This record gives sequence, structure tokens and C-alpha cells, in this order.
Amino acid sequence: MTSKLTKNQKKTFVKTLPITTSIYGEKAPKITVTIRHDDRCGNGHNSFSITGEIGGSSGCIHEEIAKHFPELKKYIKWHLMSSDGPMHYLANTLYLAGDKDYNGCRKGEQRRCKRSGLLIWKPKTYSNEYVYGNNQPIVTVEYEPLLGEGKERDLDGARRAAIWPEATDEDLCSPDLEQKLKARLPALIEEFRKDVEELGFVF
Repeated sequence: MTSKLTKNQKKTFVKTLPITTSIYGEKAPKITVTIRHDDRCGNGHNSFSITGEIGGSSGCIHEEIAKHFPELKKYIKWHLMSSDGPMHYLANTLYLAGDKDYNGCRKGEQRRCKRSGLLIWKPKTYSNEYVYGNNQPIVTVEYEPLLGEGKERDLDGARRAAIWPEATDEDLCSPDLEQKLKARLPALIEEFRKDVEELGFVF
């Protein structure tokens, strides 16, 4: 889907908060929300962000934004979405949904060298003991497999990364998850485009 690159496209929403409803006291009479959809960071595509500021706290205060601007709540899910999909859509979702560690291994699986593909072995023991004798000792080193640590699946994190709240555990643990993610991406971008234009932005 074609997107028109823009360098500065944002909207600001400000609301005065009654002191009695603010957890920040008298220093936080206002909440300011900024929504952007542009290429301000210069990476070649428009990216969406929704951030706020209240009482000295700023950034992704999405709970506060949803509380005080319920009309903007629907747009929070698009935070860090780009015109070509969620940030690192496949890589992030597949990693979070999977049970492999950052080396690509499940728990107890022997690691391989990423460059050569060969199995990795580590010495079984290390010793700092001195050996006494007139001749240099012959040392035999035993090796054992270097095993992966694996990780727990973070299925809720995967749902957020894919902007797929209705995904079932079975969807996310499916061996064809990558194909499912690719298949749903065009419809996701189309839904995103409609919301961006609903805000009055150029997609």
C-alpha cells in the first residue's frame, strides 16, 4: 500500500484536570497528548506514535491517555506502527511467541556456530592448579555440549507486537505462525490507514 512520506505531521490534545482527580497534585493541572504520523526520524517511512505528558511524567503514558481521552484509546494500539507494518513485525512476534533463546535454541538443545553451523563444545572443567614435575604434563581436556537456555513463551507480548489481540494461544504456537502473520498484514495496514486518515493525517 502506497504511503505519502511526510516529515512533520502531528496533532496535540490538551485537557485540564481537576485537582481532585489527579494523582500528581497541584503540579499537574493538564495532560497533553501528541499523536504523530510522519518520518521525523528519517528512516524512509511514516511511523505512528502517541505519547503524553502529565505532572512531569512523559512518554508512553497510555493508561493515563486512555483514562482522560477515551476517544483516543482506539489509536493506542498503533503506537510504533509504520506504514509498512508494526515495528519488526515478524522478528518480534516470532521471538516472543517462541520458546527459543536469543541464540535460537530451545532449552537443552545444543548450540551451533551461527557462521559455520557447526556444533559448539565447551571444556568440562577449568583448573588453576599447578602441576609439579621435571617433564611437562600431557593434558587431556574433556568437552561437553554447550546447551541453549531456551525461554518461556510470552504470548501476550506477541499479541501486542503483532497488534493481534484476538489471536489464540494455538495461533501463536502454530508452526505456520510466520505464514499467518504475513497473510493478515495487508488487512492490518488497511485498518491502520483508515484510523490514520480518520485523525485527519495523510497516510
